Amino acid sequence: MPFTTQFFQPEWGAQRSQLLQSSLRDPYMGYPITHEYPIVLNPKHGAFSICALNDGRLAAHANMWPRSLIDARTKQNFRIALIGNVATHPSYRGQGIMRTLFEFVFEKAHDEQLEALILWSDLDQFYQKLGFAAFGTEYRWVFGANAFDEFKGPANFAVENKLLWNARRCETALAARHATRYTLERNSEEFASLLHIPDLLLITCSVFDKLQGYGLVGKGADMVGVIHEWGASDPSCLLGLIREAFVQTKLTELMLLTPPDFEKDWSEQLHPLAKRVTKHAMALGKILPDSKILDFADSCFVWGLDSI
Repeated sequence: MPFTTQFFQPEWGAQRSQLLQSSLRDPYMGYPITHEYPIVLNPKHGAFSICALNDGRLAAHANMWPRSLIDARTKQNFRIALIGNVATHPSYRGQGIMRTLFEFVFEKAHDEQLEALILWSDLDQFYQKLGFAAFGTEYRWVFGANAFDEFKGPANFAVENKLLWNARRCETALAARHATRYTLERNSEEFASLLHIPDLLLITCSVFDKLQGYGLVGKGADMVGVIHEWGASDPSCLLGLIREAFVQTKLTELMLLTPPDFEKDWSEQLHPLAKRVTKHAMALGKILPDSKILDFADSCFVWGLDSI
């Protein structure tokens, strides 16, 4: 019987969870993979999951999450989609099913007039055959704990209960997030939902109880030891967030991700404490026909909380 490809149906929930957990995660993690992706793997959001089936059995899966890429300067909006949780059941590997599934993805992207698809994967050769290439830019700053032994920041730093953050608190944090010209739009309700991801540490800095900045460390099984999203009123606040991350995680090394348009005066204050800083492609992307994103694809940056 040939494979059929269609959007997720709630009755396939158990099969989807089993496929993704066994293919992408350690079975002894302590929490299901669905908790790591509270939006795209929510059974109510079936339009974000594309499934390939064989005689009613789930053979392959990929999330496709339509998002808006925003130009902060012109407020121009570009419709894109994030691709993630790509997996094939062992019984069906090597049969070209994933290529078939991606043909369905490309068809839907065309129907929705999307301008680009973005995904995170180490399988460069496979995705290059599907038309994906390096997309966006990020800088990775690596710090050692001993560099902060004598650092003292001016603000009060704390670990907050992320589950108590409401939409208003999330709006305040989004306003504090470090500015970058091209990134994904995220509303406060989505932010509050994503904060429920397990093994995600939320650190804040405040002055007279007013939020001056925040940092997110870790994200489920991903981003371990990585400050993948942050906002700070000044470089001293950011360095204080990094120091507090060391205190809370007990790690000896942490990585900070920054966008490509990270200001020179900020980087000059981070350099003396950093072990190294390197430039990398942010992800893999497929620019779709007639897309205007082609002109500035290297300048795009997606914060870690949004990546799938």
